[in-house]
Amino acid sequence: MRGTAAHEQVRAELQGLTGMAPLKAFLTQLEAKVEYVARGGDPRLLEGCLNIVLTGNPGAGKTTAARLLARWLRAHGLLEERPLAAALLGGAVGGAMRGCLETPAELVKTRLQLQSAWSLPLLLRGLSSTVFRNAAMIGLFWAAFEASAPLRSRLPPLAASFVGGGGCSVLAWAAAFPLDTAKSCIQAGGGSTSVVAQLGRIYSERGIAG
Repeated sequence: MRGTAAHEQVRAELQGLTGMAPLKAFLTQLEAKVEYVARGGDPRLLEGCLNIVLTGNPGAGKTTAARLLARWLRAHGLLEERPLAAALLGGAVGGAMRGCLETPAELVKTRLQLQSAWSLPLLLRGLSSTVFRNAAMIGLFWAAFEASAPLRSRLPPLAASFVGGGGCSVLAWAAAFPLDTAKSCIQAGGGSTSVVAQLGRIYSERGIAG
């Protein structure tokens, strides 16, 4: 492990960070385990949770350290190579759960914007469309975030944060916008509660720009 170019580059960048002594000590211990396993030791030594919390004042270098940590773990084979499917699925599941909570608030917001009445029995109208929209949007965000990791790793920290947060958000919302439109029509009242039916109606009445 010690001789790979990727490992040596990440090692040099990590050691060049100011402070971060606990992180450096953790990786030194983990590296010893990796090398022991590589020489024929028990691979169960590497099993366990790799969740790490980086704390510090703004500007302390937490984001830079987190990116270097991910590269270090990948260089040692302790992280999968950009699991897009896992990112998409994880984001979609989280989005679906969020959609269940958001549906009542989304309906009230839509009705207030239209100055239309709402009542308690209507609070779950549009549940499936809200869940579908959120699952698609958040799943796509995390998939795009993971897919853009190689590009972001070559950018300055500020640009990398802008591309990762802003760029991926715009991309995900643009893709999910038709679903959001259908969801709003459903919660506005009247007509079908089917996303497909609403999209078909919008297209037949207003075209692709509807």
